[in-house]
Amino acid sequence: MSDNYVRIDNQRHGPNAGHVFVGLIVSLAALLTCFELISVLDMTAFVSICFFNFLFVFLLFPLQGAMSRKIVLLLAGNVVGVVWHFLIIAFETVFVYFTASNLKIVFLVFSPLANFMWIVSLWSISLSVIAKNKQRKKQVWEQL
Repeated sequence: MSDNYVRIDNQRHGPNAGHVFVGLIVSLAALLTCFELISVLDMTAFVSICFFNFLFVFLLFPLQGAMSRKIVLLLAGNVVGVVWHFLIIAFETVFVYFTASNLKIVFLVFSPLANFMWIVSLWSISLSVIAKNKQRKKQVWEQL
């Protein structure tokens, strides 16, 4: 019966200010790289990637976990954001080419929802990866 629950520690851990500082630097470098791609990307892509970086740095970097894993997840999120916007632009171009251009309003309305979808899903996957790593370390120490 004792295997079915996880013991919760009463220890309090403060936010990792060093991780947040490094996250800000990595996020700024990624945003500068995305800014160089502004001729290829549209402004909504840049704004959504900025929003993702802001959420990621200030909500995930303060958590306990390996900084290298957080940096890899942040950079992977930026790559997914750029690829996502290329796919949305390609889909919009094909859709407008084969249908009337009056339906472009559909993409204007659903583009923020599509951006919200990739941001939330990637953020939640990153959160579960960081929590899973912490849980795995706790299980190893309990077995010893």
